[in-house]
Amino acid sequence: MGFFSWNCKGCEESIKAPYDIPENIKWQNDCVVIMEDESFVTGCYDGYGRIDDFEIMEESEPSLWHKRCWEKAGKPKYTGASNHAADQGFFYDYPTKANMPISEYEPFTQEELSARDTYEKHP
Repeated sequence: MGFFSWNCKGCEESIKAPYDIPENIKWQNDCVVIMEDESFVTGCYDGYGRIDDFEIMEESEPSLWHKRCWEKAGKPKYTGASNHAADQGFFYDYPTKANMPISEYEPFTQEELSARDTYEKHP
């Protein structure tokens, strides 16, 4: 099985795999997974469906957050399934806010999400 990932519920950026991750976005590897029963795990995502020693089951519908986004949002509980990430948590060559310092990092606006979706469909 290859790389796969989900988008953060807070900012819609992918939960990043740790391999060759640029220094300025390493914080996007540290995440929180919240299951439907409200249980949660924090740790580093491996790119293959595991947060540290916890394996996200294929049939589950978890909410995933970057840990910083989750904390900034007030540590919300389960908010529904996260979307699967188009970049698989590994490919970094599409428009992103990831180059911003975390102090300036905010969730995408609807307009920005639309522009990014258009780019991903027609690069």
